[in-house]
Formats: sequence, structure tokens, C-alpha cells
Amino acid sequence: MPSPTQQALSKLLRYVTPLLCLAGLSPLAQAQDSVPASQQAVIEIVRLQYRDPALVRAAIEPHLDERGAISQIDHNLIISTSRANLNELQALIGEVDVPLKRFLIRVDFDYAAPPGQTLPDGAQLTVISTQDLAVDNPVQSIVVTEGEYAYFSRSESTPRINPVFAPWGMQLEQDAAQSRQSVAVRAQMAGPERVSVELALASTDTLPGDETRTQLLQSTSDLSLNQWLPLNSARFRYPQAENGLQFFSTQYEGGLAVRVEVMPD
Repeated sequence: MPSPTQQALSKLLRYVTPLLCLAGLSPLAQAQDSVPASQQAVIEIVRLQYRDPALVRAAIEPHLDERGAISQIDHNLIISTSRANLNELQALIGEVDVPLKRFLIRVDFDYAAPPGQTLPDGAQLTVISTQDLAVDNPVQSIVVTEGEYAYFSRSESTPRINPVFAPWGMQLEQDAAQSRQSVAVRAQMAGPERVSVELALASTDTLPGDETRTQLLQSTSDLSLNQWLPLNSARFRYPQAENGLQFFSTQYEGGLAVRVEVMPD
């Protein structure tokens, strides 16, 4: 088995060898002098300041010269390409690697709910939640940093924030088992006026023998800023099925909707 030093050297060679070849450090290096300056091979290490390197790399790779290559080490991108293409990629990186946005996320648990019902005698009956009005909070909002999860529960007046989803998973399952509406939301910019919204909630199903099973449902939707997303139109999935298959639920019972707005810088 190779020693740790040999393994590190092997990994380094895998990165460096193609870069050296592209840079012209080969028996054909003298041909570099005859190549226009804009097309000469260069190697640049770009340190990213704000965004996930994998996301930045995915955004710029479609614009990489077919002769080029991009490697990633920690928070750095190692780009080997032509001078002209490097200038193009650096401009794209400047557009993508920007400070995280701050979002105002709104949740309406009664979105598009009818205001009332007409009785046979013509009287109007106002439709209200069957839950205790003291803990019924149908419309809520919270300001979060891009990439953070916000947890909303109809029975709580104040949403909560967590940078990762995992802690909310058990909470959502407990809420569903107790017939409490709740949802976890995360938003990230997907374009100048669009946002990618990840949603998670739990669903309790009745099994044979009156047993119940509570499972998490997740969904990712791309929508315009300042636009309501009704959850009954979103496509949810079970993250992990027992038999390894993916099952989808296209219907969510209820009038819950989510809206994302960008806070001023």
C-alpha cells in the first residue's frame, strides 16, 4: 500500500501534469511563441470569497475552452485555459461569487382559502381554523441569510432559523404526528430575478390496521421573486424510500404557500 507521502505526491501529479502540458512545458514549448497572446495557455488560481466553489465551478464550466481544465482545492479554483478564455471566466466568477443575499421569507398557511360560506338562509359563515385561535398564526415572515433554513409552524408565532435542515426533520415529523402544520424553507438565488426554493414538510399516512406512518416530503421549485408558491402545486418526493425506490406526491392538502423577497443591501 502506498505511503501517505506517495499518495499525496500522486494526487499532486494528477493536478499538475495536465496543467504543465497545457501551459506549454513540453517538447513543443517553443511553439508557444508563435501563438497569439490572447490564445496562449495560462494557469490561474482564483480564490473565491463568498460562494460554494462547487456552485461557482458548475456555473463557469459550460464557458470553459474545450482545451482547458478546472480543478478545485479547498476554496480555490485552479483554471488552465487560454488568456482570452480566462478573462471571460474571471468576469463570470465576478458575477457569481457575490455576497450572500438576505431574504424575507413569508409563509401563509391559509393561502387562497375561501373567506366564508353561504348558508341555505343566505347568511355568511366565516371559515376559521379548527385549532385554538390562541395558537393559530396563519401568516408569518422572517429574514434569513441565503442558504439558511427557516422553520415555520402554524402553532408558533415566531419562525426559527437554522443553517442546516437536519434538526428540523424530526421536528416536522413530530408536528405531523400531532396534526400541526409546519414547513422548513430554504432559498438561494437562481438568476437575477429568480430564486430556488427548497421545501420540507411531513405527511402522516394511515396504514392497514389503523396504524400511521409519518414521513418527510421534500421539494425544490424555481420561481420568480415576490411571487407566491402554493404548495399544492409543488411536486414533493420522499427522500428515502424503504425499498430504494422514489415515490412522488403531487398533491399537498391545505392552502399553504411560500413567498421570497430580497432585502435591500
